[in-house]
Amino acid sequence: MTSLEKVSGKKEMMAIMEQAKKDGKKHISFSEFDLFNKCGHKHLVFKHLALETEPPSIHLAFGDAIHASIERTIEDSLGLQNRIDFFRERFRKNMDDTMKGEPAYSEMDDFMGQGCNILSMIDFEALLRDYEVVAVEEPLYQHIYGNFYFKGFIDLVLKHKTTGRYLILDWKTSTVAWILKYKLADVVFLMQMKLYKYFWARKHDVNLSKIDVKYMVLNRLADKKNPKKGYGELQEVSMTSAQSEVRDALELVAKTIKSIHLDKKFPKAKFVLDEYGRIQNDKSGRPLVDDKPCMFCKLKGGKHPLCNSNIDQDQTLLAEHAAVPKMGK
Repeated sequence: MTSLEKVSGKKEMMAIMEQAKKDGKKHISFSEFDLFNKCGHKHLVFKHLALETEPPSIHLAFGDAIHASIERTIEDSLGLQNRIDFFRERFRKNMDDTMKGEPAYSEMDDFMGQGCNILSMIDFEALLRDYEVVAVEEPLYQHIYGNFYFKGFIDLVLKHKTTGRYLILDWKTSTVAWILKYKLADVVFLMQMKLYKYFWARKHDVNLSKIDVKYMVLNRLADKKNPKKGYGELQEVSMTSAQSEVRDALELVAKTIKSIHLDKKFPKAKFVLDEYGRIQNDKSGRPLVDDKPCMFCKLKGGKHPLCNSNIDQDQTLLAEHAAVPKMGK
């Protein structure tokens, strides 16, 4: 069994990535996998060819600061005040670096208070009373097939002091509590923890049956439409990961890699497919379109030069920008 000493993985991942580059390895992260399966064409434009970038976001700045504060708290046993001070400094720097001049910069103080509340709610002492820390931000770089690897970071791995069972935790910042019937219907999203569990178990030669997985949802607000109702609460969401579910996740990862690297096909989410994955047409023979998947995309509307109404635009873009893909950042 591989040693399960406490590790902090950013430096380890840097070394892994440097060697992987020398060896010509290719990888896919969960965020990339999730993006492709939501819209292959968006993956092509934003990741594979890197022709566009997402705009800066206060939510990303906030999420990074919360995650970094939790990581530092566990690694260095920070008390509450030091934890909050670290968060304030990190969040303000993130905002100054990426959001200065943006309208959302004016919301920084509100987010600051919400972040301090979240960090005050997490009872680290109670959490670590029953568990020992195995890993904080543990890197995964695990073989899938051929020259392809799965890349990721696991927020926190714990081992129960009495039962010896492992617990993989993923911190998720959210505006409000998850509505579980909708979240649990997102099959691709739910694959994240199944993949993390599988690859972590394989990395350390641990039986899957000895590993539990859980999301800790860190909610900023009690009510998004009425912020005056106050701060949100913590929400624990335990996940199942039956063997068949893990297999389905691995099969979709393999299929995604094949589409990206071998078939080089990047389908647009807005075209309606039938049960066999074929594009459906209306009575006049034109492709049926559903714009709901494009609601929050900066390329939406069908008139953007990087995302028009052409079904085969992915092939056009690949031909126009034939270069080494900027994959797996």
